[in-house]
Amino acid sequence: METKRLRDPGVVAWVENRAPFGMFSTDSKLRVTGWNAWLENHSGMKLQDVKGKDLLGLYPEIVDRKMGRYFNEALEGLNVILSQAFHGYLLPLPTDGSADSVAYMSQSAIISPLIIDDRISGTIGYVEDVTQRIKREKELIEQAAEREKLIEELKASAAEIKSLSRFLPICANCKKIRNKEGHWEQIEAYFSEHADVSFSHGICPDCAKKLYPEFYEDDGVTLKEG
Repeated sequence: METKRLRDPGVVAWVENRAPFGMFSTDSKLRVTGWNAWLENHSGMKLQDVKGKDLLGLYPEIVDRKMGRYFNEALEGLNVILSQAFHGYLLPLPTDGSADSVAYMSQSAIISPLIIDDRISGTIGYVEDVTQRIKREKELIEQAAEREKLIEELKASAAEIKSLSRFLPICANCKKIRNKEGHWEQIEAYFSEHADVSFSHGICPDCAKKLYPEFYEDDGVTLKEG
């Protein structure tokens, strides 16, 4: 039953032509034997361009990044899982341009032994593009950091408001306020610093009468006309 399902031509055709991930296979010498449509689209190389060629020759960066050993481990019978967080990518494939400042497609990948007739005859590889997922995770982390920053700012503002809710030492004559360092500040400067408020200045009626009596009638209440 298992053998029949794996050989279902519909499944094979889907993997080769329509799968939303990359699949490739090699022989025991790491010469390419399979290269699905997803890999053709993202690598720019058709199956006929790569078939029979050394995978490490096609992508020497695999050797440069010391990742060739994972294929050796697969040939020894191990399933090797490569995560984007630790490895970045397996095959250096270009992005679609929607990810800023990313040279190559971010990937998760699996390299497994290719077993035919109970014998390891090569490797089979799976490559998934996780570039957009990583980009979205980064955005969510940044949003969480912004929320945390906002919460801290709100806490600081609440602490300031709480401190302002206590008695303030104010001069009975000039109305300056003594700050926590012991210095006397103009009331406008103190509240602008501690309560994030701004002041506009005007003159109340009582002060206007004292400062500009010539504009008032003898009763001290009615403004003169003209």
